[in-house]
Amino acid sequence: MLSHELSSTFVALVDAIHRCDIDAAIKFYEPDVKIISDSGKMRKGTSCIRKDLEKLVKIKPKITVNCENFIRDDDLLVCSFQWALSGSPMNREHIKMEGISMIVFRQQSDKSWRIVIESPWGAAMLV
Repeated sequence: MLSHELSSTFVALVDAIHRCDIDAAIKFYEPDVKIISDSGKMRKGTSCIRKDLEKLVKIKPKITVNCENFIRDDDLLVCSFQWALSGSPMNREHIKMEGISMIVFRQQSDKSWRIVIESPWGAAMLV
């Protein structure tokens, strides 16, 4: 079972996205975060996350997440989770997406958790 602190991190991150509060969402990522795109290309830094979030909030997303598996070693935690997203892009039909993602969290000195690596399209992108 995920710790209360990490569960709270997931809830707060999703809440920030639901509120379209990009600045609040960015705080859950380490400055040098690595994000793996659906093409397998690795990008680095919160500026990349900000660009992705700017696109995402345009559809006013509703997201649900469910942690399926995790492995913790000291201050690192790898979590695979199932997600579902729905939203309505301007002038387009309602969309629905779902998938399994992989995130690596690092526990900070204040005991909070931040994302170090994010692979929204799952661990398969790492192969």
